[in-house]
Amino acid sequence: MTSSNNQDNNDIYAILTELAQRQLQAQTQLKQTQAEILETNLTVRELTNDVNRFLARGAVLDNVVMELRDAQAVMQINKKVMQRNFEQHQRNEGNALLHY
Repeated sequence: MTSSNNQDNNDIYAILTELAQRQLQAQTQLKQTQAEILETNLTVRELTNDVNRFLARGAVLDNVVMELRDAQAVMQINKKVMQRNFEQHQRNEGNALLHY
């Protein structure tokens, strides 16, 4: 019976040893996975910051383009007004010379 007990004890010891090795492997893999998650989080944060900066620049450029379009429209109106004023001035000058 003692040899049977010794064999059982050896089997239990072998099983415990294997379980301990598996646990160490699992802990090592867990640490590696946690490190990878941290690295991925940093990368995602950096990419998010890049995207936010890009979008902010895009919004600024959109505003600049709108202001340029508005300025161009105002300049077109001013050009038409100046052209009419010039034509009116020429007519007035021509009339003044005729009546002189």
